[in-house]
Amino acid sequence: MASDKKICQNTHFIISFSKMMPPLVFRTLNYDFVENKELEIPQEAEKKRIPRCEIYGKGSEARLIKEQLNGFEARTSEAYKIIVRLFGGSVRITELLGVLNSIRFLLTSRGQVLPPISRNERRSFSLLIKYVQTHLEQLKPLLECTTLCDTHFNDIHAYADIN
Repeated sequence: MASDKKICQNTHFIISFSKMMPPLVFRTLNYDFVENKELEIPQEAEKKRIPRCEIYGKGSEARLIKEQLNGFEARTSEAYKIIVRLFGGSVRITELLGVLNSIRFLLTSRGQVLPPISRNERRSFSLLIKYVQTHLEQLKPLLECTTLCDTHFNDIHAYADIN
């Protein structure tokens, strides 16, 4: 086995445990490990490979998020308009999560309960906007009092691009 040499190529690899066994072929995303240079990927196999941009958003997690959205249009919701007005159109999901977690902590200290943000809501901007829309009655007064600041505690709303 130590004498077997593997050559790194593009998207397949072949493993041969001994000279007596036929090589086993496995398809991977990034590399080909080929025992000799004569073994190449057939042209048809390369043509069948689907570009990543075509499969983006078609997996089971994307389908689950789409079901949870249930036709909710984040960009036309009242919650999105409030968030854009307060924090600018380029607000990031991590910034919005920070604001919402701070508000949840404040409400908890006041004895009010706001449901936890789910895993999918933490990963999808549209679902996070839906969460804000669902709990807008509790969140709106505190969102109005919130500002995002840079590392020098300057209000970044002044730099925000408002749509």
